[in-house]
Amino acid sequence: MAMALGVSVRAAGTAPVVQLYGDVGFDILAVDVARAMETAGGRDVTVILFSYGGDAGEGIAIHDILARYQGRKTIVIDGVAASAGSIVAMAGDRVVMPENALLMIHNCWSMAAGDAESLRTSAALLDTYSAAYRRTYAQRTGATDEQVTEWMSAASGAGTWFTAEDALAAGLVDEVAAPAQIRASAPSLPVDRFTSPPAALLQTWGAKDDKMSPEDRIPPPSPFPMTTQSLAGVAPPAATANDQASAAATPEAAPVTPTPVPSPVAAASGESATVAALRRETDIRRCAAQAGLSPEVVQAMVDNGRPFSEVAVEIVSAHASVVEGRAGAAGHPARIQVTRHEGDTVMAGIGDMLYARINPGQNLSDAGKQYRGYSLMECVRIFAESRGISTVGRSKSELAAMAMHSTSDFPLLFSNLAGKGLDAAYEEEPHKYQLIGRQRNLPDFKQASDLVMAADLLPELTLEGGEYKSGTVQEAQSTWRLFTYTKKIVISRQAIINDDLSALERVPEYMGRGFRRLESNLVWALISGNAVTSVDGQVLFHASHNNTGTGAIGIAGVNAGKKAMRKQTDISGVTVNLTPDFLMVPTDLEGTALQFLFPLGYAPAALTGAAGPNVYAGSMKLIVEPRLDGSAAQWYMAAGPNRIDGLVYGYLADEPGPTITPVPERDPDGLTLLARTDFGCAVKDYRFIYRSSGV
Repeated sequence: MAMALGVSVRAAGTAPVVQLYGDVGFDILAVDVARAMETAGGRDVTVILFSYGGDAGEGIAIHDILARYQGRKTIVIDGVAASAGSIVAMAGDRVVMPENALLMIHNCWSMAAGDAESLRTSAALLDTYSAAYRRTYAQRTGATDEQVTEWMSAASGAGTWFTAEDALAAGLVDEVAAPAQIRASAPSLPVDRFTSPPAALLQTWGAKDDKMSPEDRIPPPSPFPMTTQSLAGVAPPAATANDQASAAATPEAAPVTPTPVPSPVAAASGESATVAALRRETDIRRCAAQAGLSPEVVQAMVDNGRPFSEVAVEIVSAHASVVEGRAGAAGHPARIQVTRHEGDTVMAGIGDMLYARINPGQNLSDAGKQYRGYSLMECVRIFAESRGISTVGRSKSELAAMAMHSTSDFPLLFSNLAGKGLDAAYEEEPHKYQLIGRQRNLPDFKQASDLVMAADLLPELTLEGGEYKSGTVQEAQSTWRLFTYTKKIVISRQAIINDDLSALERVPEYMGRGFRRLESNLVWALISGNAVTSVDGQVLFHASHNNTGTGAIGIAGVNAGKKAMRKQTDISGVTVNLTPDFLMVPTDLEGTALQFLFPLGYAPAALTGAAGPNVYAGSMKLIVEPRLDGSAAQWYMAAGPNRIDGLVYGYLADEPGPTITPVPERDPDGLTLLARTDFGCAVKDYRFIYRSSGV
């Protein structure tokens, strides 16, 4: 049985063992390796490596993560370390290679499409990657650049395959161990993955013996003493000789799961500082390498500490300079043409097709028509092939795992589909609270301070030669903050295999309506619940605020309310002369309010207090709100936000509403999409509203 692909951590005796099995950049991810090394906690560690290769940029990132690890690293090649897998092996303080294992290095290669200039740019990027690999191999072996270039360029670019003895002689490894049964076999991989695979490698593709565990291949203990730091980072008591003898006879400890990174809800950062920094550095180095930037420029970008979104703009600008310089040297004007990766085109078409399946009335784009009738599993296979990932021999479970993988783009596709449904429902759900409140988005989750200002700036008569007099401005402070609210959508492995899109059909719609209802609940609860105003610490409808009264909806009742609002004074004592823009009622008073505001030709005496026209007809906009149904008699009038900042609400800056993102943790049984909104609201000033008891 083949070992499970991916990154895992196990405890062997007293030392952690990190297993890296599969394709670099797909099964083996830099962010997962970073978490695994965090779990190891600085102790001496053994890394069991089996990889036929993968993404060149991800290989460099993983190498750098391992190289920076403070504990001593022993890397054991479990059968094969080829291409990008070989660069990972170079990070070991001690690299061990069994006699029957193989190691391969070659020039980086890729597939590209475009005009001649685009292909020249792609070739330049490949040269940059190959140069980075060549420097790493040279530093490891002490060989000259010419020698390493010869290894990498052998067999017309197919590279050089090293046996264990060859690798030891070249300085690529430090020790040759006894032959090992290759546990990490991969019989499903196609024979034509490599241009000229050696006969020994073809044998490993058929190997199925599973007699040895990874721990059986761990070399003898290092002569360097190991620390006694536990995986959790807590130092246990020092071991005695008897303890060590007992430990040697004790069976292997149970597998240790890497310490999970906190979810975006658990901490504002969403990740540990170390993992976030490593993710940022990995993204910068990967993009900068593709842009052909010099190591010095790349290091400066890593060190400047700015967010990746800002650094990405710098990379694009720097890349333009590189292209212009090359074009000028060639004697023709520079031109940067942004082309689209084939995988991006495929993903766009698949996304359009799936969206049309979820929304049958949606017109299918030309890009999506070619995938009409395809199942999810077929879409996963097509997309993987477009990214250069072979799916030959992959089971349905493995294909489903591809779709749920945090770097496969399918989680982003699913989140985009869910986001469209969520956004549509979010906008459709009634949200009339925005009519009476002012939106102010906040940059973070800290307590925000708003000023309630009043100014006596009435111009005064100034005679010839007279002195200009200063006005006075008075301030009061109100505070509020944002809170995070979440829900999640889980797309199971079974749903992908069964071609079930129900989780993306109605669930996001219900969720979008739910987020909008949450906002309405929070805002209207401030009014119906008589919330404390932040400006003076009193409840909203307090006797000292002069904003309550009696009377039903009619000339007398409305007139009393308008009179109270007109007489309100600001904090400096100046009359503000407010008039109501909105009449707000519970559902029981909807008919009465409509009859009062929009009479058909005349107003009954019961509403006007006397026969004759209704002078308030059409003077206010009606808001009927079920969340005010706590009292069937009470009604309210409010001035709009253009007149006074009475009610304030807002979101996290740049995210005005709910968002959906794939959860970064890998789950073999499903993909979790986290829907989140950051929202806050408060009563800033009591003067904007009036409440009547209704009787």
